[in-house]
Amino acid sequence: MQIRHANAEDAAAIAQIHVETWQHAYSGIISSAYLSSLSIPRRTSQWTNTLANIGTMKFVLVAEDGAGEVIGFVYAGPERLDNPRYRGEIYTLYVLPSR
Repeated sequence: MQIRHANAEDAAAIAQIHVETWQHAYSGIISSAYLSSLSIPRRTSQWTNTLANIGTMKFVLVAEDGAGEVIGFVYAGPERLDNPRYRGEIYTLYVLPSR
């Protein structure tokens, strides 16, 4: 496995993981109508925008398997609630359910 910084070309893989993990993890918790409405193309657009405008204090890392397939990602940066105890925060962390 390899961990590396995400780039614009990773947006579609990140979006697929994001949608697939939500649909798997939240089945029976969040309405099936909402989960079915999740769109990989829409998420790809959102992740393309996020990766293009990430700035210097936030980052997205992807995990690749031995074949170079993106199987997970993490999005992190500064703590968002101004709690002086913490300097950073993991905003999202997803790994394909099959992994």
